[in-house]
Amino acid sequence: MIYDILKKNSLLYVHIPFLFYFIILTILLLMPSTKLPEVIEISDKIKHYIAFLVFSFLFSLSCHFSKRYKLQLKRLFILVGLVASFYGGITEIIQIYVPGRSGDFYDLSLDILGVITGIYLFYSFIKVSKIKLERVGTKK
Repeated sequence: MIYDILKKNSLLYVHIPFLFYFIILTILLLMPSTKLPEVIEISDKIKHYIAFLVFSFLFSLSCHFSKRYKLQLKRLFILVGLVASFYGGITEIIQIYVPGRSGDFYDLSLDILGVITGIYLFYSFIKVSKIKLERVGTKK
């Protein structure tokens, strides 16, 4: 059911939210630490993990529901994993030059772990959605 809604309205529910999240995440990752809003008191490392988990999940959805490019799941996982990890690495390098920020190998490690987890959650979502679609199809 959710899968069908996302598929029919992918621009509104998938692509625009992904682009919005990407822009906000980039701004937050490259903003000087003195200007960062402290919304939730949790470890910086956990924030990196969650941020990249959400990023890779939304990126995976956006690639999956792309009308222009159809990728097999294996290729989608590789594409999202490499691009999202590269994005994490680039932002860590740029942070070296941002006042009050520093590029950190542990942040990058948790970025990559978040990417892997986000891809896994996407895969689980697709599997569950396809199982439900098959069950609905057999009851007709």
